[in-house]
Amino acid sequence: MLAGVERLWEKSPMKRLSIFLLAASVPLFAAETARRQPIALVYNGPGACDEECASSAADIARAEGLNPIFVGPHETPLASWSEASAWIQPGGKSSTVARSMSETLKNWIRNFVAGGGAYVGFCAGGFFSTAEIGDRGIAGLGIMPGLSRFYDVVPDKDVYMTELDWQGSKRHVYWEGGPHFVLPPPKPGEEVTAWPIATYSDGKIAAVEALYGKGRVSVSGPHPEAPESWKSYFKLEDPDGSDWDLARGMLRWALASEARD
Repeated sequence: MLAGVERLWEKSPMKRLSIFLLAASVPLFAAETARRQPIALVYNGPGACDEECASSAADIARAEGLNPIFVGPHETPLASWSEASAWIQPGGKSSTVARSMSETLKNWIRNFVAGGGAYVGFCAGGFFSTAEIGDRGIAGLGIMPGLSRFYDVVPDKDVYMTELDWQGSKRHVYWEGGPHFVLPPPKPGEEVTAWPIATYSDGKIAAVEALYGKGRVSVSGPHPEAPESWKSYFKLEDPDGSDWDLARGMLRWALASEARD
């Protein structure tokens, strides 16, 4: 009797309907889950390096449980952006980013961070965070105090693994045209709002954490978010392996802003 019932169920249109409804519910469930995840807005437009930098930044966001949404240079801020937790500015060419991005979007980023949002910038994203991009006379966002300056201690190489002191640990991190940072000396009695978290081998600042309004800014001259494919393409050896833990740490710190404590 039981076997007969099973055969009837196998042929039943109700089974096909049940399977269809179950299959249809999977993408709906996935979409709803993604919607509920914290959002990271990731710049992906002119100045981002062939989308690889943006995709690597998005991978870091996913690793920290955020849902990355790519943003172009002329997009009008959407109502859904009010739910965003972080803005990630990937590597590439900061001057191209500055010239391409609308003033509306630049002002939105400044207000977003000042209101408690996180800004994480890698390489060009570090250049872009200061008031002036390098020494080119091109305006950046001005959410990071001090200066960003081109750094290169191996003049005959455009890409290499640079040795850093990252919060007391020796690390080798992928470098490709990134900056070092010069922080202004604090004035007597003035609250310190920016501090180095990593230095190059010559003592120049490689990565910085800073406060901006109620938000936090974390930037790096080298690329801790670099995937292994970048290193293998240039036949670079990384003595200490992936540096994703550093990139994820940058994002994690920036997300813990005053507005979210």
